[in-house]
Amino acid sequence: MSDAVEKATVRAEPGQQVQECIEQEGPVGDRSGLSRPVPRCSPPVSGDAEGDITVVEFFDYQCGYCKLALKTMEDLLETDANVRVVWKEFPILGPVSRVAAQAAMAADRQGLYLPFHLALMREAELTEEKIFELAGKTGLDVERLQRDMGHPEMGNYLDETRAPAQELGIGGTPAFVVGGRLVPGAVDSAGMKDLVARARAAKG
Repeated sequence: MSDAVEKATVRAEPGQQVQECIEQEGPVGDRSGLSRPVPRCSPPVSGDAEGDITVVEFFDYQCGYCKLALKTMEDLLETDANVRVVWKEFPILGPVSRVAAQAAMAADRQGLYLPFHLALMREAELTEEKIFELAGKTGLDVERLQRDMGHPEMGNYLDETRAPAQELGIGGTPAFVVGGRLVPGAVDSAGMKDLVARARAAKG
């Protein structure tokens, strides 16, 4: 993935919606420290913050099929300048998955969510030690990352992700919502581009 794409992580503005139940909170506010709580629903967003089509991915960092789908998402961000990608941490495969998800959300507070997300996804097998090793290699302040991970609102955010997943009928990973359409399971690049094209066509 190009440097331009890796730096393209943005935040949802107040009032933007991803499919009804996916985003429900307001602006992020100051991310320089933890003097104010992390918003309960503020998933990281990549691509065009005002893109005409939103693609939401629910994923787990230990999910093999999610790792296979990484190329799909990289290709989408590389080739479609008008798409908005929303990343929804959905750690369902054990304690290490949750640690990885908390670390990724904490990395977002340092402005390095996407590079760290990619590093985690590219690692074949994760351990807590490996997560923090990758954090350091990504350029994150690991001590600050660990402090931020311990904030109660970080855990609350991950717990609350389960509600929209349940409402959408998502029981496994990966799962995508493309222009309002639920697509369970891994999707290849051609399939994702077709889904986005269909979503655009449906909008007229």
